[in-house]
Amino acid sequence: MIAKLARKLALALLILVVCTACGSAASFLTQMLAGGGIGGTGIGFGPITGFGSIFVNGVEFDTKGAAITIDGKPAVEGDLRKGMVVTVQGTIDGETGVGAAVIVESSVRGPVDEDVTDANARTVQVLGQTIHVDDTVVLENLGDEEGDPIPFRLNDLKKNTIVSVSGLVKSNGTIAATRIELFDTAPTVNRVQGLIENVNTTLETFEIGELRVDYSAADLSGLPGGVPANGLLVTVEGQLSDGADRELLADKVEPLDLGLLNVKRAEVSGFVTKDNNAPNEFTMGNLAVRTDSVTLFAGGSASEILVKTKLEVEGELVNGVLIADKVTFLDNITLESDADTVSISEGFVTLVGLPGIIVNVDELTGFTNAASLNDISPGDHLHIRGRVNTTGALVATQLRKELPTPNVILQAAVDTAIDPHVVIRGVTIDTTGFTDEQFKGLDELAIGRAAFFDPSTGAAPGVLVRASGELFGGVINWNEVALEE
Repeated sequence: MIAKLARKLALALLILVVCTACGSAASFLTQMLAGGGIGGTGIGFGPITGFGSIFVNGVEFDTKGAAITIDGKPAVEGDLRKGMVVTVQGTIDGETGVGAAVIVESSVRGPVDEDVTDANARTVQVLGQTIHVDDTVVLENLGDEEGDPIPFRLNDLKKNTIVSVSGLVKSNGTIAATRIELFDTAPTVNRVQGLIENVNTTLETFEIGELRVDYSAADLSGLPGGVPANGLLVTVEGQLSDGADRELLADKVEPLDLGLLNVKRAEVSGFVTKDNNAPNEFTMGNLAVRTDSVTLFAGGSASEILVKTKLEVEGELVNGVLIADKVTFLDNITLESDADTVSISEGFVTLVGLPGIIVNVDELTGFTNAASLNDISPGDHLHIRGRVNTTGALVATQLRKELPTPNVILQAAVDTAIDPHVVIRGVTIDTTGFTDEQFKGLDELAIGRAAFFDPSTGAAPGVLVRASGELFGGVINWNEVALEE
């Protein structure tokens, strides 16, 4: 008993050292000892989507007693805003948790590079980074004397306007914003997160996007080996040099990570930044993720995990590797068929056999095996992942041109489901003639016709369903329908 207590105390003290920098040590240590050691710990990483205290990745965290920091400075619960990307350290039990520490770190903080002139623009350049701005991003000015947020429009941003961007690194030099705040004065320290490229050990510089970083005087003690390396996701803080070819004179370069190596429950959202060229492995930022035969995939399959795919991963963190129990595709509309109409001028495609579905393509759409819509022709086989925007339109987040195949997929929320018909985004799937084996549940196991059409537990309006089939002569032969989470 004494030996077990000693080991638990030693482990708790190790985490105490790790967490001291964020001011969370005292309450985190208390929870560690009370909760049974490392098995009771949890971490959530992602944007705040609501308040209750705060919701992150669908988990409601009680943050009343949490130590809160924003860009390294102490803050209070009332300073937390929707869209801020946070790391919550504490405990997770199902869909609720208790936050011991809430750490907010801006993805970019500094001046806008150029005027934004288009009110409908979807990108803005800040410190050499391309910031992707969709219809879900929170745009607020916190400069009101009473502290009340004031919404603004993207074309209010002019060159050298000071902003703080919260978001998720999508690829080198590209950040998917979840929140942008305006500031009235220049920051004392500029900040940028991104993947290191083009390390020059002679000049002691590297690049993040289009920003050159001079690290000659920087604190590099937190980096593996104490040196910058290409492909490492880092946070850089420093001052901007004068002149037209400005660069960031770094004071500090640190890897962007969760702060702990072993956690019983981790829930992390972000973009795949690297294909590890190994079965069942990929990387989100610096976080290695491993799947196995019991991993549940929601809204997609393992074969659909590509660089820039947006995911939420749940599992256990073991020696810095996230062993995934569940992988959820956050852009969960999936379409696959041959291209029918391709409108470059109006920015949309339609697909053979899926009448009435218009897939909009914009400057935020990522392409694979094609550079843009200019490389897509009628008859090309396409695999599209997308989302529904605030107007109800379908927008492609990823569009991949593939080798010819008859495979067809339609995955989206159900309009209506009355045996034997399922209607998805206006397309009717006729299941007449299906055997019970062709109706699948959330675990991909057969559930039969009756269970599938049961409105209380199966297909119903708003439920995500994946219909699969094959295309012959412009007509789809549907052969399976499956419930998706």
